[in-house]
Amino acid sequence: MRRFIFYLLLFCASSTKGQSSYTIQKVYQNLVVAYGDARPAPDLILIPKKEKQGAIAQYIPSVKPTIKIDETLWEICKSFKKDSLNALASVLSHELAHYYQNHNWCADYAFALKGETIGEKLKFLSKEEKIRSEAQADQVGAFHAAMSGYETMAIFPLLLDAIYSTYKLPDEVAGYPTKAERKKIAAHTATEVAQLFNIFEASRYSFLLQKYDISALCLEQIAKKFPSREILHNLGTAYLMQALKDMPQGQMPFILPIEIEANTRLSATQRGETNNDNWLQNLKKAKHFLEEALRKDQNFALAYQNLACVYLLENNPYLAIGKIKELKDNLKTLSPEALEIKAIAHYFAGQNNEAKAGIKSPENSNTLIWLLTLSETYNVEKHAMEYADYCLGNEKKTNISSNNWKETLPIMPSQCKIADFEDSQQVAENPLIEVMIQRDSFQRCIISTPSKDYKLVQTRSDFKGKTSKGLTLDATITQVIDSYGKPDFKIQTAQYQYFIYENGKIIFELEKEGRLKSWILYEEVKK
Repeated sequence: MRRFIFYLLLFCASSTKGQSSYTIQKVYQNLVVAYGDARPAPDLILIPKKEKQGAIAQYIPSVKPTIKIDETLWEICKSFKKDSLNALASVLSHELAHYYQNHNWCADYAFALKGETIGEKLKFLSKEEKIRSEAQADQVGAFHAAMSGYETMAIFPLLLDAIYSTYKLPDEVAGYPTKAERKKIAAHTATEVAQLFNIFEASRYSFLLQKYDISALCLEQIAKKFPSREILHNLGTAYLMQALKDMPQGQMPFILPIEIEANTRLSATQRGETNNDNWLQNLKKAKHFLEEALRKDQNFALAYQNLACVYLLENNPYLAIGKIKELKDNLKTLSPEALEIKAIAHYFAGQNNEAKAGIKSPENSNTLIWLLTLSETYNVEKHAMEYADYCLGNEKKTNISSNNWKETLPIMPSQCKIADFEDSQQVAENPLIEVMIQRDSFQRCIISTPSKDYKLVQTRSDFKGKTSKGLTLDATITQVIDSYGKPDFKIQTAQYQYFIYENGKIIFELEKEGRLKSWILYEEVKK
């Protein structure tokens, strides 16, 4: 019996350690996705407590960059219980920021070192330079952690206290920011990052509501501080979607796959009938920011695809074909969306045989199978509405009428105005765009424009309630569709996919694995 208990305990200990490693790696990978940098992420190594190494958390720049964290540090993070992953994310994202910001001086720095003479190790840098670099790592790290869904800004000062206490570190070390200075840096960073992240959230909500012009204005503010490839790509995509939305009927008969998910499209019947040239200006901006994203990462497939779509809308199919060729040369393969863009470009170029030869994937059926039925000569007047009718006719709507269900999350009352909140932020002056984010048991948002207020409320990770149809967090994608039918609109991002039900004014946020992460209710209030 004793032998059995011994093996059982050994097995449990091993399983616990394996689970910890899995959890740490998952948080790390979520952060890497948020950074969206072309460079390979450093290897992450968990140092067992039995190995008396000096690093608590450490980025090591070398031929093979590495980030190390001490197992005791993970135990400190776990002591924060429901905020354990937030605490861990604050450490990992800070170290990733050192890497992505090219802080190659910090080979011996992490939050602090144990058993080392820090002043001797870092004496070649001035204290002011270290403070600037730490402030930058705090800022960049906190913003990208927030983009990954981790709330690190409030927990970071508490984590510093716990680290200094557990490792018995001195509050002051010659040549290095004191503990008080580190906390001051963190506090200042938290305020600035919180404001920028609120604008980022407003950009996300605006995009989900198909208010692409507002989303672009928000993203422009963020790009001034964080011009990462993802932010630039999203900015270019917002302008591209707005251009598609505003362009005259018949200008582009095909439904272009702008996003990762082929179902994130804008059909011909959704486009405006404007005669102004605003859509051309937005197209020009889209091209600029997508090109900037490609300068950040020459292997960024989405930027290639969306830039090819820009060329199609500029009536330059040959450049679109060339851009997809560049993508294939770099990555050696093409997604179904890229194949579809390429086929459309060949068709615009009068190269029907090449267009039809590129039909390989069932994901392209709405566009490419229809191409097979067309004549050899492209005629926009003849095909524009035929194509829209074909595609929309094949989409059998199974949405349940909004009269059959009504959600009951406490959305902000219609009479509530952005002027009622002191912490609102101005995004643009002309037109005046203001945003407000409030976090309590829900995340609430107001996006104010001269003509309307858009009000949203989103569930948080600890929400225990149900939708009107009995769905809880962690419901499957199948359960969402069975309960609410197919969405009117879908958007896929690097981390989540969104199902948007316009009649019911509800948006479901699902993780890549297909589990329900949250849902959002929204309303539009005319002024």
